[in-house]
Amino acid sequence: MKYLIAIPAMLALTACGGASIGLDDSVSRGAPSTYGIEDLPVDKVEDASFGSILNGLRDSRGIPAVTYDARLDQAAQAHADDMVERGFFSHVNPDGENEYDRIVATGYNPRSWGENLAGRQTSEADALVTWINSAEHNRLLNAETVNEYGLGVAGSGRGTRWVLVMASERD
Repeated sequence: MKYLIAIPAMLALTACGGASIGLDDSVSRGAPSTYGIEDLPVDKVEDASFGSILNGLRDSRGIPAVTYDARLDQAAQAHADDMVERGFFSHVNPDGENEYDRIVATGYNPRSWGENLAGRQTSEADALVTWINSAEHNRLLNAETVNEYGLGVAGSGRGTRWVLVMASERD
């Protein structure tokens, strides 16, 4: 029940105008009416890593789990750091690089990919709830065409930036 109270506050937090998605054949299941978080055990939301929270959500929706990939994490963290250091909030950095460019620069050869951005959230669970509440961001969380992820976070307070990169690699 505490999540239903927190949800209106989440709507005031920053999220990008839409997820940046390069999914070849993503299946969108739509935004859940219960936001998906209430069904997760409280200890998962408060104590587990983001991967556990994300996979708990995906499991509750019948979607296969994703695994951590250090290269995707590198792309996500570098973008979060860059947004804080250069004071912007966008999928495209001031040099014109987008999420695909950042993913490929790590040596990852994506077949499908996507990136979610958020700002001002104080925890992994808060960032996830913000993305769940946005149809385009939620589409990436539900994508069955991705099987790996990386998460970056930088800054603090109003300047906190969250970057979730999800992808699958070509064979």
